[in-house]
Amino acid sequence: MRFVTLFLIFLFFSMSVASDNGKPLKIDKFRSFKAHPIKAKIIDYGKEPVQHSSGFTNEIKASTTVDSRPFLMRVTETSTNVLIDSSKNGFGWLDPRIRSIDRFKGQTVDNNYNIIDVDFVLTAYRQFIVGDPATGWIGATTIDVANGMANGVFYPQKKLNEDVADGTVGGRYPGVVALDKPFIAFNQYISGDADTEPALSHPYTTTDYVSYGENGGLWTSSMQMDDGYTHQPFDENRLWQGSVDVVKSADGNYHFAGVYRNWTIEGESQLNEYVVLTAASDDPAYSGWTIDTNPSFIDTLDFVLYPTISLHEDGFGAIVGIGHQGPHAGDTFWMSELRMMVLTTQDYGKTWSDPREISWGELGVQESVTEDDSVWVWDTDTTGHYYNGDAYIAMAANHGVDVQVNQDKDVFIAYDLIGGPQASDSTFWRHYNWCGLHLAVSNDGGENFEDHHVFTNNGFYEGDSSDDSAEDYLFSDSEADISF
Repeated sequence: MRFVTLFLIFLFFSMSVASDNGKPLKIDKFRSFKAHPIKAKIIDYGKEPVQHSSGFTNEIKASTTVDSRPFLMRVTETSTNVLIDSSKNGFGWLDPRIRSIDRFKGQTVDNNYNIIDVDFVLTAYRQFIVGDPATGWIGATTIDVANGMANGVFYPQKKLNEDVADGTVGGRYPGVVALDKPFIAFNQYISGDADTEPALSHPYTTTDYVSYGENGGLWTSSMQMDDGYTHQPFDENRLWQGSVDVVKSADGNYHFAGVYRNWTIEGESQLNEYVVLTAASDDPAYSGWTIDTNPSFIDTLDFVLYPTISLHEDGFGAIVGIGHQGPHAGDTFWMSELRMMVLTTQDYGKTWSDPREISWGELGVQESVTEDDSVWVWDTDTTGHYYNGDAYIAMAANHGVDVQVNQDKDVFIAYDLIGGPQASDSTFWRHYNWCGLHLAVSNDGGENFEDHHVFTNNGFYEGDSSDDSAEDYLFSDSEADISF
């Protein structure tokens, strides 16, 4: 099995250190304070007012330019940091459901269709262009890293969505998939605002006619991935914030799957909030996509929020979100009510299993504590006791999960957890045994999962820094991405 790497986009974690003297490790003063469980409203923190952007044109897509001198920010023993471009108003980079960066290392073709070995990084974002007031341009960069990032050759691309931009609001939530050719997905807002008018929106993809770098730069038109399908009960689609994957099967065909949310405003109801769009093609650049106009849904009776998707080239895949089994009354919830929800597919996303709730017991996350567990809580700066009682456990308020599957039908889920001994009906002690980044692993196709605590948050041990104004949504507000 290949190594699994966890990438933290905003890194607020430090590795925990075990005590070697048998005594409880001291929790600093702030972290021993009682915390309050969070009650959140079922809204999406990424839902922004939709602003019309001036300056859009409808020109043919320009070819990629080459910039072999990126702004080198910092080099360490293990990493190289460079500035490749600037983003404007781009919440999508902070959305844990959408993968904004990917890497392809393998064989593709050059402009003469000779097979070549390449190593490229691909990234996409909402682009800032000097002198242009628009906030909805989709930009991208491919980076030749065969000789390392410090010696990388950069191929930036501007205005990838200009062919569908005229008269619209703008592009949002770009995601990428790097195969033998690059794929970029985004949704294009047509009209509407965040409050009084629904945001009409369609999902799109674009890819390169050839491959990467000097053998790329000729991008296809933006291909509408919901063409022929209307999300009921509305007259025009409002699909946005899509988590997308594309794989290439052994027979050479490409398979697309994206799970998209439907936009509603107050007072509207809908049959299904999320739809899973799928498509296939022998070559999307030349043949386009054959879109399945009878897609699958995640039924709103199964309470699933913020799903993310992963496919393997053999057709197996998984969708993971947070939620719980069955309907949810009202429009608010306690974070402690939520669990991870998993669905699986065997046919590239055309059909899915029913959503299944992953319990803390299945994961092996501790739900009660005895004195023998030696969980120490401080009553004052100098006195404390070994805890005996229930544990408070909750998904972190950033709602962040990521999922990857492999050829063995193993499923890997990264997620953030908040928890600790229950202090009262309305408070708990944050504790390093629970809080931080976790990795759930299934070796049987998603039927059973086992938890692994990967990182512990900063601020628990003597000498750590902490901020007494921090709440749980800041305490664990990191984006975790899994990469093989």
